[in-house]
Amino acid sequence: MQTHSPQAFEGNGFEIFPWNSNLETGIGEIDTQHQQLVYLLNALANQHVQGANQSEVENILHELADYARYHFETEEAIWKKALGEDIWFTNHLKAHHDFFDYINNLLQDPRPFEAILEELFAYLTQWLAMHILDSDKRMAKAVIAIEDGLSLSDAEARANEEMSGATPLMIQTVLSMYQKLSSQALDLMCEKQARLKAERALQLSESRWQFLREKAQETLWEWSSQQSWEELWVCLSDSGCQIYSEDLPNLQHGLHAFLEAPGHQEKIFRYRQICPRQPPRWLELRLKVLELNQDGTARRLIGAHYDQSENQRVVHLLQQAIHCSNVSVSLADAQLPDMPLIYVNPAFETLTGYPANEVLGENFRYLHGTHNEQSDLQRLRRALRKGESVSVVLQNYRRDGTPFWNELHLSPLYSSEGQLTHFLGIQQDVTALKTSTAQLHYQAECNSLLFEIARTFINLPLSTRAKTRAKTIERAIAGIGAFTGSDRAYIFDYDFARQVVHNTHEWCAEGIEPQITALQNFPIDTMQVWLEAHHRGEYVMIQDVLALSPDDVMRQTLEPQGILSCLMVPLMLAGECLGFVG
Repeated sequence: MQTHSPQAFEGNGFEIFPWNSNLETGIGEIDTQHQQLVYLLNALANQHVQGANQSEVENILHELADYARYHFETEEAIWKKALGEDIWFTNHLKAHHDFFDYINNLLQDPRPFEAILEELFAYLTQWLAMHILDSDKRMAKAVIAIEDGLSLSDAEARANEEMSGATPLMIQTVLSMYQKLSSQALDLMCEKQARLKAERALQLSESRWQFLREKAQETLWEWSSQQSWEELWVCLSDSGCQIYSEDLPNLQHGLHAFLEAPGHQEKIFRYRQICPRQPPRWLELRLKVLELNQDGTARRLIGAHYDQSENQRVVHLLQQAIHCSNVSVSLADAQLPDMPLIYVNPAFETLTGYPANEVLGENFRYLHGTHNEQSDLQRLRRALRKGESVSVVLQNYRRDGTPFWNELHLSPLYSSEGQLTHFLGIQQDVTALKTSTAQLHYQAECNSLLFEIARTFINLPLSTRAKTRAKTIERAIAGIGAFTGSDRAYIFDYDFARQVVHNTHEWCAEGIEPQITALQNFPIDTMQVWLEAHHRGEYVMIQDVLALSPDDVMRQTLEPQGILSCLMVPLMLAGECLGFVG
């Protein structure tokens, strides 16, 4: 079977399960196959994110299952050769069988495919990571020990020794957090794909207005290949008028060739029109393809025809079209001091909240508020000085003070003599897109922090002194606290034998007084609600401590420490809650 490197996804794909050198077992053949499984899992996630249909996703899911079966057979052969029918081997074999039982049951689930796919991603990421990091690495260490000459029992003892310590706890904690991050990242990537589709629709709309602004002079219409030839023909002449008989054959032939031959984008036709009690008029028909069929022929086009003797009619038509548009449009006079706005359409008023009578005669810099040091403002000012087109994204403010991200496309308008007369602006609110991009960046930074913490504890030698281990844990929670902007981060240990909870490690931001000494032997029964949630593997969040009842024990505990809000995430090992990170 072909093996793919996970690096193939860099820059052009989404990795729900990034490969890390800490996942290596030390047995080359197994590590290579693990990388292939990770590649196929990432490919499955990419198919889902890119909007593939159920059949396409199921194809790669079956490929993943087939390769997993092949890998398990290879892996089991290696384990059996070294361990025989030892309990380690039989337990590992059962884990493989349980994996396929779960997948098969899930694929037969009657729920909607999207819901099944979300559960599948969560299961595959956590099962594969835990299986590699714990079971496979433990087995590999035993095989290597046997190859070093140890007996089976001594090899298993050495493997257990190397895998003991704090590592399983930290692995499980990181995996629990990483699973949630992966799910959120999938949602964000799906949202981004939806926004990209919306952007393509906007480009199509902008293409219409570009064509209208540059070429339409009298009559504007749109036609698609789903409409009839007769409906197209109606668009070519005014009501009650006819196309001149001598021009009709050439026009029909030219239109057929334009619509049926692939690759055409724009075309101009000239013909005469005869109307009752009027002399013949020469019309110019301009066509632009907006969308193509798969074979390259025109699927949708926009057209305009105008009387060459009456070019001034375009002014009224443009004003009417732009005024009715749902795209925000503004026009500034480049020949007046400070380039004041001389026209804004209703969509501009809706976007900014400013009525036309408050902005006409003003320079549009009022939208910047006091935010005058934005980098894109320099590009905008340079384009205005040079009379050039520019596209920028600016932080602007609506009339009520609400901030929004404004994507501004500015185009210069020149007279027939080549003199700059106006600037045409098209605005779009891209706040949602900017927010989504920032969230993806935050998720990437969070992933990096969690993997760095995992790497630190996985590589921590078992022989490390307790004091050094404590400092390592404190550096880890310091990283979490600094990243989240918290005042304090800590670890508590549940002592169920004595029915108390201890603060074992604490990090405090600068100027925050430590509380670790005061938070020892705290009775568990005072935090029963927290404990029940933690036993279920659920986090507890108190957004506003002061909103709790004054008689609430937790408020009485947290308020004297100056804590206004807090988050507590359980530390789980093999389904058992050992404590929590807060």
